[in-house]
Amino acid sequence: MKAKYLIFSLLILCLMFCGCEIKNFNLPSWNVNLKVPLINEHYYVSDLVDSVNFFMENDSIIVQASGDFEANPLNNIPVVLLDEPEDATLLSGIEATGSFSLSQAQDSIRLSYGVISQGEIDFNFSGMSPEVISASLVFQEFRDNTGAPLTISYNNLTGWRSVNLEGYYFGQEGSDNVINQLDYDLHVTSSLPIGTPVGNLEIRMGGPVYFSLIRGIVTSYKILMNNSLANVDVEYPEGVSDAIQIKSAKITIDVHNPYSFACLMNGQIYGRNDDGEEAVYNIPQSEAYLIHPVNDASGGFTRLIFEGTEVNNLVQIMPTHVELREAFFSVYNPNHQIGEMNIHELLNGTYIVRTPLVLEFTDKEIMPADSTEIEISDDNIDLIEENINDVHLMMSIVNRLPIGGQITLFFSTDPNFRPDVNDPSQLVKSAHLSALTYQEQEIDLNLDKNEIKMFTHPYVYMRLKIKFDNTNGPVSITATPEDYIGIRCMLQVNAHIEES
Repeated sequence: MKAKYLIFSLLILCLMFCGCEIKNFNLPSWNVNLKVPLINEHYYVSDLVDSVNFFMENDSIIVQASGDFEANPLNNIPVVLLDEPEDATLLSGIEATGSFSLSQAQDSIRLSYGVISQGEIDFNFSGMSPEVISASLVFQEFRDNTGAPLTISYNNLTGWRSVNLEGYYFGQEGSDNVINQLDYDLHVTSSLPIGTPVGNLEIRMGGPVYFSLIRGIVTSYKILMNNSLANVDVEYPEGVSDAIQIKSAKITIDVHNPYSFACLMNGQIYGRNDDGEEAVYNIPQSEAYLIHPVNDASGGFTRLIFEGTEVNNLVQIMPTHVELREAFFSVYNPNHQIGEMNIHELLNGTYIVRTPLVLEFTDKEIMPADSTEIEISDDNIDLIEENINDVHLMMSIVNRLPIGGQITLFFSTDPNFRPDVNDPSQLVKSAHLSALTYQEQEIDLNLDKNEIKMFTHPYVYMRLKIKFDNTNGPVSITATPEDYIGIRCMLQVNAHIEES
């Protein structure tokens, strides 16, 4: 029995191995759709606001650059009183009066009063007779701080001598009577008969007399300015100066004039951007831009507003450096009115280059300054490299601005890359940007096998360019929390998964 059972068992085994084919064992597998988030960015108009150069006003963004300016100290105001030597004959026993005419060179400044800070008057008694007891000449227009007039005395000394005029006053304080000549009184005492010539007195001034304060008629005087500048610390989006046309820029200049003469401003407002572009606004010479004197109802405060094509051109370059150049103020006094100038008072003010973002857009590209870093996990990299069927770049865009256009995304593995559609190392994808979209605009962009490789790196960097449609007219850009462009971007991956 045992033998029969063993033979039967062997037959069964032979049938199993000879009559059946044993196949390899297959593990389960399936296809899955996965979403890999890349970016979720909102580009707010209000992000431009820095409270200095960009700020909010009634929900609109105002762009401005400002600076202070100040006149150079006047130091001393030069006035030529005598440009030629004068002389007088001395007669014994005669108390004579006379005058020396003031220089015609000082016609632009005709004084009624002044405080002298520097100057000299030279004199020389010559050919004096031994019989002269005393001789003196008194100028009534020059007085010291006690009110005593300037007196030049012989004192038995000959040869050229000088009198220092510093601290003397010229004319009468508060007087409106312009001084056209230097009046003098001449006193001579001698033992010779009355009327006998006893000598000669020469008077000269080797240069101008300098005043710290003047009162009178000034018709021409230049008040020099310090070159003032404002560096505008703004990181403008790249290309913004080409993509928009400024329409309503203004330059406002607030001036305080401490002098009782009206003035005109001369010079340029110069702007330069980081690309080296330059623009200049020439300040117009016109009575429409007259700077009021301190003694009128304005108290010397004047606001000048300049606008127009040249101002728009200056702001158009989006300057990062604004400077007041070759600037000076010139006294404007066509009616020859009396006024005062004091060197201890400085003309000063501020200037503001300002524009609301009411712009006309052209079809040029704008690019935000910074790139966005995207981190790809190791698991996602493995998934993309080994098991991918296809990949779609899915974009969701919301544009809350009143202008549409085209948006282009650039991807690179270089954090410092510059977008270039001709660079094969960059992945470039574009889509239409609709204006004022309140629902997300869904965009499906298929990626080929070469494009997919961009996302097999641990870090990928994205920059975007926006090419707005030409508006053919001004568009007002506000900056509320609702004014933005929102972009969400993800990879939609169809992958083949096998259980290991």
